[in-house]
Amino acid sequence: MLSIGLHKKYHHSHSNIKLFMINDVNSDYVVSDINSNTKREYMSYMNIFLKTSSLIGLQSVLMPFSDVTAAAYASDDIIKDDNIMNTMIQYNGESKSLKQYLGDKCTLIVNVASQCALTPQYDGLVSLYNDYHDQGFNIIAFPCNQFGSQEPSPVEKIRKDMSRQFNVQFPIMDKIDVNGPNTHPLYNQLKSYKDIGVSNIVKISWNFEKFLVNSNGIPIRRYKPGFEPESIKDDIDVYLKTGILNARKKTTLNDY
Repeated sequence: MLSIGLHKKYHHSHSNIKLFMINDVNSDYVVSDINSNTKREYMSYMNIFLKTSSLIGLQSVLMPFSDVTAAAYASDDIIKDDNIMNTMIQYNGESKSLKQYLGDKCTLIVNVASQCALTPQYDGLVSLYNDYHDQGFNIIAFPCNQFGSQEPSPVEKIRKDMSRQFNVQFPIMDKIDVNGPNTHPLYNQLKSYKDIGVSNIVKISWNFEKFLVNSNGIPIRRYKPGFEPESIKDDIDVYLKTGILNARKKTTLNDY
């Protein structure tokens, strides 16, 4: 019986993956020589491919291929490549791993500024934190002065001001860059994820861009600055209860 598998050499250009037909599936093949974004895109293509095959009567033919796909997706190298929770971040100059700040279920990571038109979003962030922190949710804020120089103060003053003005209880980390040559390693990783809801993946566009990450620190949804915290409450609520996300809401004028 003809089976469909993966050619041992993948040709990867501009995030396109070419698949080849061979006679037999190599059961011990593990996808380890391509980057994690490509692996996720590969998995997306394969899920569509396998679902389509069931509609045209090829499901039994493709079952071995499905097994290889599942094995590749579950392999340790994918988990290791995607897991960013060991990235070091700083508070008062002390470095700790991201995992020490992550919520048990999910966390919102936000680049913030205290002199921005969007600074009132702190109200919504505090509301999310108060509503969901005891359910395994956390927020990690990173002050950044790269957008209109709207975060010029020392971080100690930023923390005091935000605590006084908005009663912020979640951690405001040391100031970082989120774009350019001095981009913090965490943001280099966050921005590398291509399949979480924002088309412009090269740069953070402004203050208060948000990443929802799971308990392992892996980004699962990205929100542009115009998304008010209240507008993503449903995503957080559903994820905390079910471990899955709702379908992405239709893009609005706020998605800038």
